[in-house]
Amino acid sequence: MIRRRWIGLAGAFIVLLIVPGLIWVNLPPSGNNGGLVEITPGASARRIARQLRAGGHVRSALWLEVLARAMRADQKLRAGFYRVAPRQRADQILGSLLAGRGATVKVTLPEGFAVWQMAQRLEAVGVCRGVDFLAVASPWEGFLFPDTYFFDPLVPAGQAVKALRDRFQNVWKDVIESAVKQGALTPLSGPINEPESTFRLSNGCRWTAREIVTLASMIERESGRADERTTISAVYHNRLKIGMRMECDPTVQYALGGWKNPLYKKDLQVDSPYNTYRRCGLPPGPIASPGRNSLAAALAPAPVNFLYFVSDGAGGHRFSVSYEDHLKAVRHLRRLQKREKVLGWEGRSRSS
Repeated sequence: MIRRRWIGLAGAFIVLLIVPGLIWVNLPPSGNNGGLVEITPGASARRIARQLRAGGHVRSALWLEVLARAMRADQKLRAGFYRVAPRQRADQILGSLLAGRGATVKVTLPEGFAVWQMAQRLEAVGVCRGVDFLAVASPWEGFLFPDTYFFDPLVPAGQAVKALRDRFQNVWKDVIESAVKQGALTPLSGPINEPESTFRLSNGCRWTAREIVTLASMIERESGRADERTTISAVYHNRLKIGMRMECDPTVQYALGGWKNPLYKKDLQVDSPYNTYRRCGLPPGPIASPGRNSLAAALAPAPVNFLYFVSDGAGGHRFSVSYEDHLKAVRHLRRLQKREKVLGWEGRSRSS
């Protein structure tokens, strides 16, 4: 009887020692501010536990692994991106991983995407319905920044648009402030983040924010090479100075409702305010979402006199001052295209 009592007292003493320790190890570590965690497909409980420990989200990787095995959760943890809340306990984090709660959707919207492409991408990954996004986002074409975002699944379209708009505002502010420091422009009227605010460029011309973003979107669609963007910007600035039509293929593609390539002569006759082959000046608004480099290039064109450019057949462009030199560059491109076509036919013939 006495022996049993001693055993019971010893057991109670051990419990009193262990339970506080388990409570402590289950609590979030000090300074845990939460954050995003990526759980990769097929990751084991041990790997996930160590990842969370390394990220400062749990006190002990071993404790989380023991919990997961006790709940037979090793093969039930769901892959994805999760938001770990500040001060979330280890058992709560494990519960979220098991239930898929807090899972986020990672989506990348590339530079040069138009709103309809963003809508398609967001719907495809389960962020929001494309038609709802278009309804809210269409007036903000060009002012939705292309970047990688994390969203909760099935958020209201307005919430997605706000995230893209807020990101644009931050980048735009940085670009403008940098240009002001470099003497590339001077703010004239209105808050710098408003589409109709005005600026004076270093060449003395007055531009609205909408016009700058419009030009930046054209530059973005014309070339994927960062080293060409200020030169392409210079071509368009030079054309505007002398009243020459912009003749920008992407504006015609936009008028046709998609990035059609190649364009044919009949396409260049489409009746649209966005058709810069038929109308002088800039189109009425942006045609896509420009990245930071294109926004900066629109404000600071290269100091060159080029008026023309055409593909060089190798991913870049050949620039010309005179129309005669431009025609030579066009003929060179056509010879390259003809040669590639012949080589392509010969290759297919040999393989058949």
